[in-house]
Amino acid sequence: MRKLTYTLLLLAAIIAFMVGFKQAQPHSAQKNMIIVIEGGGSDKKVHISVEGASYQRKSIKGADDFDYTQVCTLIRQYETEGWQIKESNLSKSTVEDPGYRPDHFNVLYFRLTK
Repeated sequence: MRKLTYTLLLLAAIIAFMVGFKQAQPHSAQKNMIIVIEGGGSDKKVHISVEGASYQRKSIKGADDFDYTQVCTLIRQYETEGWQIKESNLSKSTVEDPGYRPDHFNVLYFRLTK
């Protein structure tokens, strides 16, 4: 009886070890897209790079400096195509910054994957 108990415990430990340390399934290759939006006024420049292989530049016109409606529409369009936002960031410059350029006042960054 004691031998059967040890055998069952050993078998349970081996199964638990195999399940607990199961190798992760390799991820399928993901595509990356980088979108950078720059602009300090109603005119915003959009730079789009997919996998570093293709590049597009677009201009978006908003109603005022803080109108990012077209940017949200663009991001939503890519989301409906299966892209997911993985990172985003906002960078602001002020007049006191040594590298200040009026056309680079706000810079939005998005990294999307598919």
